[in-house]
Amino acid sequence: MNAEMMKELRLKMLNGEWSSVCTRCFETEKNGGNSRRIIENADYNHLIASLKEKTKPDGSIEVEFKSIDYRLGNKCNLQCRMCNPFSTSNWIKDWNDIKTKSEHLSVELADYYSGFNWPEESYLFDELREKLKGVQRIHFAGGEPLLSPQMSRMLKEIIALGYSRNIIVSYNTNITVLPKEVLELWKQFKEVRILASIDGFGEVNEYIRHPSRWSVIDKNLCYLDEHAEELNVSEVIVSCTVQIYNALSIAELFDYLKKFKKILPVLNLSNLFYPEYLSTQVLPAEAKKEATRRLEKVLQDLNERHVTHKYLVDNIQQTIAFMNEKDCTHFIPQFKKTNAAFDKKKNVKLSAVLPDLNKFLINFTLDQLVQESDSQGN
Repeated sequence: MNAEMMKELRLKMLNGEWSSVCTRCFETEKNGGNSRRIIENADYNHLIASLKEKTKPDGSIEVEFKSIDYRLGNKCNLQCRMCNPFSTSNWIKDWNDIKTKSEHLSVELADYYSGFNWPEESYLFDELREKLKGVQRIHFAGGEPLLSPQMSRMLKEIIALGYSRNIIVSYNTNITVLPKEVLELWKQFKEVRILASIDGFGEVNEYIRHPSRWSVIDKNLCYLDEHAEELNVSEVIVSCTVQIYNALSIAELFDYLKKFKKILPVLNLSNLFYPEYLSTQVLPAEAKKEATRRLEKVLQDLNERHVTHKYLVDNIQQTIAFMNEKDCTHFIPQFKKTNAAFDKKKNVKLSAVLPDLNKFLINFTLDQLVQESDSQGN
């Protein structure tokens, strides 16, 4: 917390300067959305004045932990198209076969990603014990945190030390697994919050988040919805990474949420920034126009149903604004090349799962060819 990078970042924030590591929040706010920064500032508003006052001239602070965020390695059961070896070891083997040469991993970097074993070190638990007093929230991400034995062990350690009733536990999870042991441990905590990463309805999610199975995800969400009170789950939000693959079909996922009682009826939309060739900004103009129309229809439906959760509803408009902010169609050849390589590896076809997107890409390519031919003819 007092590393040079953190001290510099803190001083920049106090001076009203944006750091390069804050790109996601900057872009979200620039387009009128509610960023993670805004949400966290609201949650901790009562502490901000005191924290500012206690920050020393060099940017250092007296560390007192209120919230801890653990990323326990890159063990994951999925190989999502927009992900990378840092977050899932499943990508390491296929990365250089699928990605363009400019993205290739060196042998050294591949070895580094293969050796994320620090969560197995004893110091992790020594530090946990030191930090726990005063902690109000612990967040787990990954990898896939519900597959992490260290996560389960941490929960047991917190319970044994008598702190669990004071702590909110939260997760970023692909919701493909709900281990019974973990569900029982949740009952010992103040509350549990779930941010379920799902990027499409049915086979769209299976296509993007290989090799997930929609039947399993639906079953797990239904279970959480039905047993939320029993499991101490206070909140389940479906989080969707908005990208070239799903911009045209997000409405189906919004419709899916209507069947639940406890799960929030509005998605947490998060724009994809990297890799750039998977961004919604890469979509052809006609595809953006249609995606905009469909998202505006979703927004109208939510307003007519008087759905609250304003910070989530507002993000629909900023998703539209970000998509239409600039033309990045020059990335389409790179998208098509990497996507075709992934499809071939997994024996699937974009045209079969995402016919609308495929149609817009074909029409764009044909238009480009016509324009080139006309240019040469002139």
